[in-house]
Amino acid sequence: MNRLAEPGSIPRRSHAAAWSLAVVASCGLLLGYYIFQTHFALKARQYQLDFADARWIEPGEGGPNAYFRTEVFLTGAPEQAWLEVAAMDNFKASVNGRTVGVRDSVKTRVAGIYDIKQRLKSGTNVIAISIARTSFPGPAQLIVRAFIKERGGKEIHVISDDHWRVATETGIVRGSEDWRSAVVDDELWPKAVQSSINQKSVSIAWVDLNPLVLQSTPVGSWITSDNAASEATFSTSLKADRAHQETWLQIASSGDFDLVVNGKLITSPEGSSSGGKRLPQLPLEQEETSSDNSLGRGSKHSAVRTPKTAKSPFENATLNIFDLSYWISNGQNSIIATVRADHRPASLLVSGFFVTGDGSLRRFESNSDWRAKDRISNSTSRDLHAVEIGENGSAPWGYLPQELAKPVDRTGFASFIRPCVVLVLTTAVVIAVWLFFAGFVAKRRRELFRQTMVRDALFHAPVLAGLVFLLLPNFDLRFPHAWSFEPAFIVAAVLALLGIRLFHLFPPGALAAQARPWLPQLNRTTAPFLLLTVIMTFGLALRVHNLGYVSFDHDEMGLVARSKGIYSLGIPYSIYAGEVRWMTTYEAVPYPLALVGLFGYSEWTMRLPSCLMGTFCIG
Repeated sequence: MNRLAEPGSIPRRSHAAAWSLAVVASCGLLLGYYIFQTHFALKARQYQLDFADARWIEPGEGGPNAYFRTEVFLTGAPEQAWLEVAAMDNFKASVNGRTVGVRDSVKTRVAGIYDIKQRLKSGTNVIAISIARTSFPGPAQLIVRAFIKERGGKEIHVISDDHWRVATETGIVRGSEDWRSAVVDDELWPKAVQSSINQKSVSIAWVDLNPLVLQSTPVGSWITSDNAASEATFSTSLKADRAHQETWLQIASSGDFDLVVNGKLITSPEGSSSGGKRLPQLPLEQEETSSDNSLGRGSKHSAVRTPKTAKSPFENATLNIFDLSYWISNGQNSIIATVRADHRPASLLVSGFFVTGDGSLRRFESNSDWRAKDRISNSTSRDLHAVEIGENGSAPWGYLPQELAKPVDRTGFASFIRPCVVLVLTTAVVIAVWLFFAGFVAKRRRELFRQTMVRDALFHAPVLAGLVFLLLPNFDLRFPHAWSFEPAFIVAAVLALLGIRLFHLFPPGALAAQARPWLPQLNRTTAPFLLLTVIMTFGLALRVHNLGYVSFDHDEMGLVARSKGIYSLGIPYSIYAGEVRWMTTYEAVPYPLALVGLFGYSEWTMRLPSCLMGTFCIG
C-alpha cells in the first residue's frame, strides 16, 4: 500500500527531475558561453613586437635601477619614425626630454611601440629610457628597436647593443641639465653590456596596436569639397573579404570630425577633435628668456622681445588610429566622415589597410574618388566633388603624429541581445537533445521516462565539470588571453555529449558486471580516492606549467635570501645593522627552500615546494 505524502512535502522523484534539469541547463548555458566567446565575441587583438637584431642590454655593474640613452643625428625632420621598447617590470621612454611612452606591470617584460617623429629634430637627438626593476633576481634589462626615415629617403636603424650608455644613477649634479638632454656629455657614462638572457627564449608582453600601422608609411591625400566649405561630409565604400576582417584606419582633419562606419558612430564627442577650433593667430611680441646651455647650467640673460610667428591652424592635427574590425561586414562597407572647421575649409586625410588572409596589406586612402556633401540646412544638402589639395606630408600640415584613438564603446542593443540569443538557443538545443535521447531510450528499453531522463542527465555532469575547469587558465598569466575559447574545445564538448550516451546501449548493471572481474577492489571506499587522485594530478599539471614564467617579487626574494642562512647557522635569518635577526614569520617556509636549493636557485626550484604543497592541499 502506497503511503500518502505528508502535507507540504515534495516527492523525492521531483527532486531528481529538478536536479537533472539544472545539470543539463547549466551544461547548455556554459556551452553557449563558449560558443559565443569563440565565434561571436570579437576578441581584442594583440601583437608581438619584432625586435629583429636588437639585443637585451643591462648595466655592467648590475642594479635594479638604470638610465639608458643613445644619440641619433638627423639632417632634418623625419617623415616617419617609430620606437619599440621592452623592459623588465616597467620603463619610461623619452625622446629629447619629452616622454613618449610609459609601461608598468610587475614581474612582466612590458612592451610598447610609439610614433616619435614629432619629438625628433635636425641635429643631435637623444633617446633615453629609465627602468626601475621591482622583481628579482637580476638587473634592469632593456631591448630597443627604432626606425627613422628622413625626407630625402635616408633610413636610420637604431637597435639596443653595447654601444648604448647606461648608469645606475643619473650622474648629473643637482641643478644642472636633465640626464635626457643632448647637452649632457655621456662619454663618461659606462657602456651597456649584453644580457645573458639573449641566449634564452624570453616572453615579452603583447601590445594592442598592430605594429604595421606605424611601420608602414601613411598614404593618401588631403581632400576638401570643391566649394571649400567649412563643414563637409566625405564618404566612400570599402570592400572587405569577410566579416570582422582586421581593418585599421587613420584619420586627420582641419577641425572636429565624426566618423561613421556602416551606420555606427565610431568617434566620441571628446575624442573627435583633431585640429581644434582655433583661429590663425597674428604675430605677437612676447618676452622670452634665453638660457646659456653651453655651460651646463641655466643662467638667465636679459629678456629680449622677439616676434612670435603665427601658428598654422593645422599644427595640432593628428592622425587618429582606429581599429574598425568590429564593425566591418562581408562585402561593401560605408565609411562617412563629417568635418567641421572654423573659418577655413573642411579638409580630411584618411589612410588605412585591410589585413588579408595571407598577412599582406590591402591599402585604401582618401583621394578625389571620395564623395563630398555640403549641408545647406538641417534638412537639405547638396552633392559636391572631393578635390585633392595636397599629399600626406605636404605643407601646411607636414607629417602628422600618429596616436591610437580612445577605445570605442561597443555597447548597444545588438551587443546585449546577441549573447542572450546564443545562450538561450544553445541551452534549448541541449535540453531538446536530452529529452529526445531520454524518450528514445525509454521507448527502446521499455523503461520509465523519468528514470532514463535522470540517467541521461548524469552524462552531462563530466562535460560540465570539464568546461568549468577549462575556464581556469583564462585567469592565469602563464596562459594566453582567452586560451579556452577555441573551436577544438567546443567540438570536443559536443562529441563528448553525444559519445557518452553510448552507455545507454548497455543494459542496467551490465557495465558493473563486466568491470567486476578486473576491478575487484573498486568499491565505494576506493572510488573517491581514485577520483581525488585524478583531480590532484590535474591540479599539479596546472601548477607545474610555466612555473618559472615570472621573476621573483619582494616577498619571494626575501624568503629565498633568508633560507640561505640555514646553511651557515641552521636557522633562517637576515642581517640588519650588523646583527643577526632571526626570522619570526613564516619560519617553516625557508627550510624546504633550502632543501631544494641544493639543486640550484631559480624561479622553478624555489617555487617547487609551494607547488607541491598546493597540490597536497587539494586533498
